[in-house]
Amino acid sequence: MDLRRLTSGNSPRTLETGRRSSYLFFYFVLISLSGWGMLFYGGYKLFTGGKGEKPVEATQ
Repeated sequence: MDLRRLTSGNSPRTLETGRRSSYLFFYFVLISLSGWGMLFYGGYKLFTGGKGEKPVEATQ
């Protein structure tokens, strides 16, 4: 696998169609990383109660 081909700034659609496994691997890595990110973010929200900052009410 040629990493220069994947990191050269070209989208995977511009790669040679004969090298389908290289951009399928690229998609697999992107999907895996986003899945791990969602898992960690979901765990963070679960353990912190999913609470953000409470809005400050105006007093008169």
